[in-house]
Amino acid sequence: MAGATLREAESAEDAVKRLRQRDRDIRALCASIGQADLADRFIDADMDLAEVKDELLKRVGKEHAIADPGDRAQASASDPDAQFKKEYREGRRTYEAQGISEDAYVAMRHNDADGIDLFAFHTADQ
Repeated sequence: MAGATLREAESAEDAVKRLRQRDRDIRALCASIGQADLADRFIDADMDLAEVKDELLKRVGKEHAIADPGDRAQASASDPDAQFKKEYREGRRTYEAQGISEDAYVAMRHNDADGIDLFAFHTADQ
């Protein structure tokens, strides 16, 4: 019986460590893109890191969206998303495992071009 109690205590301790690491990761990610004020909201909502990345992509994408669709056509005669879609297809399993859709990935890559790199943040377990 004592062995089971020890395993339960170690398991609970591991769970606490994982939650603390998740909280640190979320705070660091939010701070790295100037959105530190959102970290507590994401943590309180019990979001995992992939969900936080998607939410930040949506928020940052809205802030950096091109207002006039014609601007995008002028930027490139071909599909401006073609390269990003190709990259996504090549790493589809990895991105899907992180909960990142093709649309979110393309938006993130466009944001990269604007100088915002959401994937610059990595944790030890990624």
